[in-house]
Amino acid sequence: MIIGLVLAIFLAPLFAVIPSLMAILMLPMMMAPALVGLMYRLLLQEFVGVVPNIWAAWFGDSPAFLSPSTALWTLSTIEVLQWTPFALLILYSAYAAIPGEIREAAALDGAGPVRRLLLIDLPWMAPTLAITFFFRFIDGFRAFDNI
Repeated sequence: MIIGLVLAIFLAPLFAVIPSLMAILMLPMMMAPALVGLMYRLLLQEFVGVVPNIWAAWFGDSPAFLSPSTALWTLSTIEVLQWTPFALLILYSAYAAIPGEIREAAALDGAGPVRRLLLIDLPWMAPTLAITFFFRFIDGFRAFDNI
Protein backbone atom coordinates (compact mmCIF):
# COMPACT_ATOMS: atom_id res chain seq x y z
CA MET A 1 0.00 0.00 0.00
CA ILE A 2 2.87 2.36 0.77
CA ILE A 3 4.40 1.72 -2.66
CA GLY A 4 1.01 2.48 -4.23
CA LEU A 5 0.76 5.73 -2.26
CA VAL A 6 4.25 6.84 -3.28
CA LEU A 7 3.56 6.00 -6.92
CA ALA A 8 0.18 7.78 -6.85
CA ILE A 9 1.67 10.99 -5.49
CA PHE A 10 4.81 11.09 -7.60
CA LEU A 11 3.21 9.92 -10.85
CA ALA A 12 0.19 12.26 -10.58
CA PRO A 13 1.75 14.96 -12.82
CA LEU A 14 2.69 12.30 -15.37
CA PHE A 15 -0.85 10.85 -15.37
CA ALA A 16 -2.18 14.33 -16.17
CA VAL A 17 0.02 14.47 -19.27
CA ILE A 18 -0.20 10.79 -20.34
CA PRO A 19 -3.53 9.34 -19.11
CA SER A 20 -3.00 6.04 -20.95
CA LEU A 21 -0.07 5.26 -18.64
CA MET A 22 -2.58 4.24 -15.96
CA ALA A 23 -3.94 1.49 -18.23
CA ILE A 24 -0.44 0.09 -18.75
CA LEU A 25 0.26 0.10 -15.01
CA MET A 26 -3.01 -1.77 -14.34
CA LEU A 27 -2.03 -4.81 -16.46
CA PRO A 28 -0.57 -6.93 -13.60
CA MET A 29 -3.79 -6.53 -11.62
CA MET A 30 -5.92 -7.75 -14.53
CA MET A 31 -4.27 -11.17 -14.67
CA ALA A 32 -5.91 -14.09 -12.89
CA PRO A 33 -4.08 -14.98 -9.64
CA ALA A 34 -3.77 -18.64 -10.64
CA LEU A 35 -2.15 -17.57 -13.91
CA VAL A 36 0.22 -15.27 -12.02
CA GLY A 37 1.22 -18.16 -9.76
CA LEU A 38 1.93 -20.39 -12.74
CA MET A 39 3.83 -17.66 -14.57
CA TYR A 40 6.10 -16.96 -11.60
CA ARG A 41 6.59 -20.68 -11.04
CA LEU A 42 8.00 -20.91 -14.55
CA LEU A 43 10.06 -17.72 -14.23
CA LEU A 44 11.57 -18.74 -10.88
CA GLN A 45 12.14 -22.45 -11.57
CA GLU A 46 15.61 -23.32 -10.30
CA PHE A 47 17.09 -24.94 -13.42
CA VAL A 48 15.36 -23.35 -16.42
CA GLY A 49 13.83 -20.17 -15.00
CA VAL A 50 14.82 -16.80 -16.41
CA VAL A 51 15.25 -15.03 -13.06
CA PRO A 52 17.66 -17.59 -11.49
CA ASN A 53 19.73 -17.64 -14.70
CA ILE A 54 20.04 -13.84 -14.76
CA TRP A 55 20.75 -13.79 -11.02
CA ALA A 56 23.51 -16.38 -11.47
CA ALA A 57 25.02 -14.41 -14.35
CA TRP A 58 25.17 -11.22 -12.28
CA PHE A 59 26.03 -12.56 -8.83
CA GLY A 60 27.63 -15.93 -9.58
CA ASP A 61 25.10 -18.01 -7.66
CA SER A 62 21.32 -18.02 -7.52
CA PRO A 63 19.15 -18.77 -4.50
CA ALA A 64 16.38 -21.31 -4.86
CA PHE A 65 13.45 -18.89 -5.00
CA LEU A 66 10.89 -21.68 -4.57
CA SER A 67 12.58 -23.45 -1.66
CA PRO A 68 10.88 -23.58 1.75
CA SER A 69 13.35 -21.08 3.23
CA THR A 70 12.66 -18.38 0.61
CA ALA A 71 9.07 -19.15 -0.36
CA LEU A 72 7.57 -16.53 1.97
CA TRP A 73 9.72 -13.73 0.52
CA THR A 74 9.05 -14.89 -3.02
CA LEU A 75 5.30 -15.02 -2.45
CA SER A 76 5.35 -11.60 -0.77
CA THR A 77 7.20 -10.11 -3.73
CA ILE A 78 4.76 -11.66 -6.19
CA GLU A 79 1.78 -10.30 -4.25
CA VAL A 80 3.30 -6.82 -4.14
CA LEU A 81 4.04 -6.85 -7.87
CA GLN A 82 0.53 -8.01 -8.72
CA TRP A 83 -1.56 -5.88 -6.35
CA THR A 84 0.33 -2.57 -6.07
CA PRO A 85 -1.61 -1.27 -9.12
CA PHE A 86 -4.85 -1.74 -7.14
CA ALA A 87 -3.60 0.55 -4.37
CA LEU A 88 -2.18 2.94 -6.97
CA LEU A 89 -5.54 3.25 -8.71
CA ILE A 90 -7.54 3.90 -5.55
CA LEU A 91 -5.01 6.24 -3.95
CA TYR A 92 -4.42 8.19 -7.15
CA SER A 93 -8.17 8.75 -7.42
CA ALA A 94 -8.23 10.09 -3.86
CA TYR A 95 -5.18 12.27 -4.50
CA ALA A 96 -6.67 13.70 -7.70
CA ALA A 97 -9.93 14.48 -5.87
CA ILE A 98 -8.25 16.89 -3.44
CA PRO A 99 -9.18 20.43 -4.52
CA GLY A 100 -6.27 22.26 -6.12
CA GLU A 101 -7.25 25.51 -4.38
CA ILE A 102 -6.29 24.03 -1.02
CA ARG A 103 -2.84 23.11 -2.28
CA GLU A 104 -2.48 26.55 -3.87
CA ALA A 105 -3.47 28.30 -0.66
CA ALA A 106 -0.97 26.25 1.33
CA ALA A 107 1.77 27.04 -1.20
CA LEU A 108 0.96 30.75 -0.97
CA ASP A 109 1.15 30.52 2.82
CA GLY A 110 4.67 29.16 2.46
CA ALA A 111 4.11 25.43 3.01
CA GLY A 112 6.70 23.32 1.23
CA PRO A 113 5.94 20.05 -0.57
CA VAL A 114 6.57 17.85 2.48
CA ARG A 115 4.45 20.05 4.73
CA ARG A 116 1.62 20.06 2.17
CA LEU A 117 1.84 16.28 1.94
CA LEU A 118 1.72 15.80 5.71
CA LEU A 119 -0.85 18.48 6.59
CA ILE A 120 -3.12 18.55 3.54
CA ASP A 121 -2.83 15.54 1.24
CA LEU A 122 -2.58 12.70 3.78
CA PRO A 123 -5.40 13.99 6.04
CA TRP A 124 -7.68 14.41 3.01
CA MET A 125 -6.76 10.91 1.86
CA ALA A 126 -7.05 9.29 5.33
CA PRO A 127 -10.45 7.59 4.76
CA THR A 128 -9.27 6.21 1.43
CA LEU A 129 -6.00 5.06 2.98
CA ALA A 130 -7.92 3.19 5.69
CA ILE A 131 -10.27 1.52 3.21
CA THR A 132 -7.37 0.56 0.93
CA PHE A 133 -5.49 -0.89 3.89
CA PHE A 134 -8.46 -3.06 4.87
CA PHE A 135 -9.00 -4.21 1.27
CA ARG A 136 -5.36 -5.23 0.99
CA PHE A 137 -5.40 -6.82 4.46
CA ILE A 138 -8.40 -8.97 3.56
CA ASP A 139 -7.01 -9.70 0.10
CA GLY A 140 -3.73 -10.83 1.68
CA PHE A 141 -5.50 -13.92 3.00
CA ARG A 142 -6.38 -14.88 -0.57
CA ALA A 143 -2.82 -15.80 -1.51
CA PHE A 144 -3.55 -19.50 -1.82
CA ASP A 145 -4.06 -19.41 -5.59
CA ASN A 146 -0.51 -18.16 -6.09
CA ILE A 147 0.83 -20.87 -3.77
